[in-house]
Amino acid sequence: MFIEGKDKMISLNKKARKLILIAIPLIALIILATMLIGKHNNNAQVVGSNDDMIPKQQVNVYLSSQDNTLVPLTVKYNSKETVGENMLTVLNLIKQNSPICNQTFFGLIPENTNINKLTLNDDKLLTIDFDETFLEYDEKHEVALLQSITWTMTEFEEVVAVSLTLNDEPLLKMPKKLTPVATKLTRDMGINNSLLTSTIDYLDSTRILSYYNKSIDGVNYVIPVSQYVKNEDNLSVYDLTITKLFERPNITSRLTVIESLKDLKLESSSSLDDNILTVSLNEKALFDEQSVQLDVYKMIRASLDSYQEVKDVSFVVNDETLPVNGIQEDQTFLVSSIVYNQYYI
Repeated sequence: MFIEGKDKMISLNKKARKLILIAIPLIALIILATMLIGKHNNNAQVVGSNDDMIPKQQVNVYLSSQDNTLVPLTVKYNSKETVGENMLTVLNLIKQNSPICNQTFFGLIPENTNINKLTLNDDKLLTIDFDETFLEYDEKHEVALLQSITWTMTEFEEVVAVSLTLNDEPLLKMPKKLTPVATKLTRDMGINNSLLTSTIDYLDSTRILSYYNKSIDGVNYVIPVSQYVKNEDNLSVYDLTITKLFERPNITSRLTVIESLKDLKLESSSSLDDNILTVSLNEKALFDEQSVQLDVYKMIRASLDSYQEVKDVSFVVNDETLPVNGIQEDQTFLVSSIVYNQYYI
């Protein structure tokens, strides 16, 4: 039995030698290929890495350009554990020399300012307590500084107003140009107010919010502008707001109509029903024969966002109600999700 087994073993070893001679080159090729693939993948993003698992938050932060224009820049950052931590992260982004600042855009909160604490009450009032270094701001940016803080922090759904304190004492007036500081700063203060309005006739004008393009360092950016306009045609405040989006601003402002809004016209008066504003536009608003351009919808929604009674907008073209391309029928669209100017850190 043993010899028989030994003979069989010898017979198998002879076959194995032949297989080994064939296998060795194949194994060497496999090892070499594996090493090359591994070397190549060292520079590749690892899918499923810890960083990929961290939820991302999107927010618009309002930084200043060199000519003192506030520009909303859409940034994404790693979400923190609490809303308060997210707010602190975003507030630090609008400091001077923050990670998103560059030669084109910069924050207005002094770099060395300490944020003592953030307090959010049940009325959605966010109180920001700074230390005294907050007062070391640039005098020419005094109003823009207040607007930058207010518009950035009210990007959070949890915040409708901002209150500023200095070492727990209310800040009621800015010290350099004596700009009054309301106990509740809201978007009603406006933004980029001086770009289109020089002298204001409060009694005979209506304040509206418009979005335009502005070229900064050779790049077009979408910016919000608060302006006072005369309502000479007795339009509703909604139609007055919409028509101004389509009109070319004065040439000295260096503002232009957003590309998707050029050549648009209101065909009839808009109507508000159950918080939905129905807007009738000409065919230039179409994406195709069956839908309206998404960018048209976004800019009109953003400009009407200050009217709390307007929860959404629908469109009529050629007497037919049409959906917006890219938005599902029952989808809830949040203005805070609009990407005005994609920004990469």
